[in-house]
Amino acid sequence: MGSRQARRLLCHLRGPAWGSASASARAKPTNHHHHHHAHRQQHSGPYFGTRPNLAEFKDSPARFSRGFVSWYLGMLDARPVLTKSVTAGVIFIAADLSAQTITLGPSDSYDLIRTSRMAGYGMLISGPSLHFWFNFLSKILPKRDVINTLKKMFLGQTIYGPIISTVFFSLNAFLQ
Repeated sequence: MGSRQARRLLCHLRGPAWGSASASARAKPTNHHHHHHAHRQQHSGPYFGTRPNLAEFKDSPARFSRGFVSWYLGMLDARPVLTKSVTAGVIFIAADLSAQTITLGPSDSYDLIRTSRMAGYGMLISGPSLHFWFNFLSKILPKRDVINTLKKMFLGQTIYGPIISTVFFSLNAFLQ
């Protein structure tokens, strides 16, 4: 999925008001410190002259999520290959640590060298290659209909999949 398609999907999920901000505005961090500080000064109570606003605590995960998604989409616009590479690296780290957690015996320890190999593969091979592969598919099959989606799936399974699997296993064997 290209960055434009991902952004469109996330904007749709977040609602129309969220999607109307420009990419540069989404990429800039916001400073909510002054707003919260002023809001807390309005309340008095036994907590050093302030009373916690429970709505702030309840909404903070959602606010963080919206802020992170905005930042991430801004990074996809500004530095798409780097953003996708780092994302792939993090996903490969999480996947490898999850796999090791499931298969570890009671006296075994994590193989951090293996995890490092997976992170490197995700960042240096998987992330960039998927970026360029999906952009290539979007150029040769620009329509977004069922037939073109099936063609893209076929090409991915018959061309990209076998090549990238060979690269993965060959590189992993070489680095061991």
